[in-house]
Amino acid sequence: MYNLATQWIHTFNQNMINELRFGFNFADTNPFHVFSNTDFDPDTLGIGEIRVAGDNNRKLLPLETGPPAISGARIAWSVNGNTNALDTFQMGNHLSLIKGTHNLKFGGEYYYIQINRAAANLPTGRYRFNSTLSGDGFASYLLGLPNQTETAEGWPLTLPVAGRQAYYVNDDWKVNSRLTVNLGLRAEYIGNSQDRLGLQRVVAFPGDGRGAGFSDGGGQILTMFPEAVNDPAGKVNLWEQQGVLFQPRVGIAYRPMDGWVIRTGAGWFSNIDHMNTWTILNLNPPLSGSNNFLAVSDATGTVTLTGIDGKPVTRTLRTFRAGEPIITLNDPFLNNTGGEPGPKNVNTLTVPSDQKTGDVWKWSFDIQRELPFDMALTVGYVGSKGSHAGNSVRNYNSPSPSPDSNVQRNRPWQRLYDPSRPELGIQSLATIRYLDSFANTFHHGLQMKLDKRFSEGLAFGMAYTYSKSHGDGENGGQEGAQFQDPRNCLSCDRGRFRFDQRHILVSHWVWEMPGGNLSGPLKHILGGWQSNGIISMRTGFPFNITNPRGDLNVADSNIRPDRLEDGAISNPTRKLWYDTSAFLRVTCDVPELVASRCHFGNSGYNILDSPGQANLDFGLFKNFEISETTRVQFRWELFNALNTPYFRAPGGLSFSAADVLVSDGSRNGEIRGTRTPNRIMQFGLKLHF
Repeated sequence: MYNLATQWIHTFNQNMINELRFGFNFADTNPFHVFSNTDFDPDTLGIGEIRVAGDNNRKLLPLETGPPAISGARIAWSVNGNTNALDTFQMGNHLSLIKGTHNLKFGGEYYYIQINRAAANLPTGRYRFNSTLSGDGFASYLLGLPNQTETAEGWPLTLPVAGRQAYYVNDDWKVNSRLTVNLGLRAEYIGNSQDRLGLQRVVAFPGDGRGAGFSDGGGQILTMFPEAVNDPAGKVNLWEQQGVLFQPRVGIAYRPMDGWVIRTGAGWFSNIDHMNTWTILNLNPPLSGSNNFLAVSDATGTVTLTGIDGKPVTRTLRTFRAGEPIITLNDPFLNNTGGEPGPKNVNTLTVPSDQKTGDVWKWSFDIQRELPFDMALTVGYVGSKGSHAGNSVRNYNSPSPSPDSNVQRNRPWQRLYDPSRPELGIQSLATIRYLDSFANTFHHGLQMKLDKRFSEGLAFGMAYTYSKSHGDGENGGQEGAQFQDPRNCLSCDRGRFRFDQRHILVSHWVWEMPGGNLSGPLKHILGGWQSNGIISMRTGFPFNITNPRGDLNVADSNIRPDRLEDGAISNPTRKLWYDTSAFLRVTCDVPELVASRCHFGNSGYNILDSPGQANLDFGLFKNFEISETTRVQFRWELFNALNTPYFRAPGGLSFSAADVLVSDGSRNGEIRGTRTPNRIMQFGLKLHF
């Protein structure tokens, strides 16, 4: 990493100062994995030919090579690396002017950002296993029967650049000795990210303003890629450029009487996406892109067996659908079907043409009161409302619930044309990764703080917050990229942030213990002791209740069950933290239940609370005076001093058979681990001289 920051300050007179600033930051990161730049050939694994299908089916380069990722088989395996060079240039000028009771400041800044990046989400491909084909994901792995495979994307290059500029005026107006008003206005222009060589592309939906679309000759207009690619002429805006954002700010500080202060303020701010968000837009053909293959099977009845505990276990029998190719580890990408190769369903990515820069309104109000004994109390409220927050929808082309396990046939957009590869004709379209900006975020919080300044050997403080943070989807509700119903109900995925905690109480102290003024041997025995600590008490993080994903025959969605009751238990235990019977399974896999149960569940996102935290961190120090300028400090520090477990979220729902609707797993709702370690003690000596 290399960086430079410099400024020139010029004083015109006692009332006017100018600051001219310039700086840059060059940061290179290359987190390679163990197989990078080796002669490892994934073809030698005997589980198919690992190829970058979107780039003329080429083999992996030495930088990219590695085995494919495996998921769902009790084996968490993947390799992922990248190369990054992030360069940022910044320059700005700021003029401060004092005129009477006004302290004025004017200025502007310009940022130029560029990234050289090579990376991918599926650099070596991925094999997914689940219980559908065998009753257990690991059994499916042992049988060599993945339910989904995706070809490698490699590490394609992308070179995005963007320019950002902002100008502002601010006035700190001291109206009188008790009232100060701050007024400001900021104008921002956030330039769109563009690839310098036109290496990024988006899929265009019919009628989204990016062209007329492609006619299949039979009256239907298909999704398609724009023509410009792999050429500097392709350095274009991939979505509409937003104009200048004018953002006002106001703040007021008022002292109605001695010992009292009232503060309030509000402002509108940008919430800019990191440019790394857009670097995945090069993971489209012809530089990259992966093919997607899904197993198609049908339920053919059930079988009841005796488990190792002597109890009956019912499993659904399934058979591969006649006429559909079978995905196996011997032929994961359907290259050896015996006749024509199997269908190559293309994974793609896109951004809506009306993409917006995120923004947020923030406001606050607090009252501060000076108290006796060097203490001060502050009570306040803070709030915010964000708009145009970004979401990364894993699959905007996920089908609606259906009893038909042929996911590909049920997708809303099934065909694609790529003018850069006309020889392929009309292709089969699989997933569409969708980077939108339609989410909302919200925060409301009551904040109270009591502080005692250090005096007479003691300082302490206590802060309490009662708040709620929630929003829509990934960037809003922090759901991740897998929405339940990504096209039809974004607000249905509105929920509490994964980091939201309703109540937080934190107190701390530093105490110089008595004895420092003693003389003789007692000074060295009783004097010089200091204790400090932090007490934290927090309610739990929210957690989500999910339904088995394969039950609805949808792809890349976090399915939730129907919620019959609240689900919370008045006296939860680690063995049973919530009422599992409050949730009813949704499924399309049982023919007689399709009419009543084949739908997205009505349960909300992050609706229950996991266990909270009560924690004490404590330290005891002893200072030994060696001379007037030298002393040794002995430290005994305890983290989680009382060894109080901080439990993680409980397990979810599981079912003994496909037609069981109420969760009947033996350990459902049970907590099986902690979020933080047990007590940690450390000792230390510190020499001051």
